[in-house]
Amino acid sequence: MNAAKNPYGSLIFFIGTPPRPIDDSGAFTAKRRGALSGKSRNGLYIEIAGHEDLDPHGELQYRTANPAYPTRVPPAAMSRMAENLPDGEAWRREALGIWDKDEVTTDAPPVLTDWPSYVAPGPPMGECPIGYGIDRSALHGSSVWAAWRVGDERLHVEEVFTSHDNTATADFVAKVSRPTDIIFIDNLSAAAPLIPLLAARKRNPMRSSATEYTAACALLEEALESGRLTHTHSPEMEDAISRTQKRDVRGGGWAWEMRDKGAPIHRVSAASLAVLAAARKPATATNRRSSRKRNAAA
Repeated sequence: MNAAKNPYGSLIFFIGTPPRPIDDSGAFTAKRRGALSGKSRNGLYIEIAGHEDLDPHGELQYRTANPAYPTRVPPAAMSRMAENLPDGEAWRREALGIWDKDEVTTDAPPVLTDWPSYVAPGPPMGECPIGYGIDRSALHGSSVWAAWRVGDERLHVEEVFTSHDNTATADFVAKVSRPTDIIFIDNLSAAAPLIPLLAARKRNPMRSSATEYTAACALLEEALESGRLTHTHSPEMEDAISRTQKRDVRGGGWAWEMRDKGAPIHRVSAASLAVLAAARKPATATNRRSSRKRNAAA
């Protein structure tokens, strides 16, 4: 772009659908804010979106959100899209182009403030986790967290692997996990490409919906506040927590949100999904011994 011969520079396009609160979307969101505030210069902003107050699956909404409907995009195409999106929030963003209301402020209270107080040794070396959670930042790579039960009450989580390479991440998870292990991956995050990679390695990753993600966030917070959750010390995780805040979700509940746009909070999400995976495991399940090593972080 800097080498463009045109005296006015190159022509740059930013194209996409509204991001979720946990997505790395700082540049995209900043462009929209600048345009709507009138502060943007030397640019053109075009937003094609549905209307907040219309029926999300109504004929008028379809015509409002999609100029190609119904001539080039027939009703059957809209129905197929609805079947392939996990929930209403995804439909609003992906199909209707409706942005979440910008209600997040940097004045939001801190989250998981007790996290540094619950550093503790994990289970003995060789104990298999009872669940895994994976999330990925487009700029900072994947984070794999594992969860163990320690005794009757305590749950222990650790980051066991990080990498920018999806294939390396899939190879690691396939090596240390069992085919029956619960592996949660945020279906609409940058970690989604790991789903087919793990399936090809005879693992069965579970795609978390928006509802399951909000449940994962609440489970992590509740387990920590009740003193039932421990973890290994991780400066990277503490930094991620400092960059995280809560955001209300339409329909009830809340989810983790970047305090600063573009801040890496994928570790917080992955740890939450690991807790959700552990919650899905029957209470009678045990951490069977294994020769596989823990803490194989790369």
